[in-house]
Amino acid sequence: MYPTGRPHTVIPITGDPRAADVAEIIEKQMQGPTRPIAIELPILPVTALPAITTRAKALGVPIWINTLFHGFVTGMGGDPEARHDPQAVWGRLADQGVRLFQTDAVEALLAYRTTWERARR
Repeated sequence: MYPTGRPHTVIPITGDPRAADVAEIIEKQMQGPTRPIAIELPILPVTALPAITTRAKALGVPIWINTLFHGFVTGMGGDPEARHDPQAVWGRLADQGVRLFQTDAVEALLAYRTTWERARR
């Protein structure tokens, strides 16, 4: 338990292989006495991501995704794929509302971020 006022993130763990309840878990976490500064998603299917990012955006909390190895969003790919096609991994995740990435390919992600931001202007 974090003392009141301490910055923290939450990983909404679910027993549902479809992760259909993660958006609800996030909403409950945001109603606590201390709001998390971000939500780090566990391994979940890509089909669950739209509902989660929509709910998180409405609640004003950024989503954090791990793209290490083969990534935590199944069917999306991770750092190995992103190094070859950043739009297919980081771009698709960012387009769906993901704002925080845990990656070992920091320089590649930063270079791609500039391209992604320019394309949205």
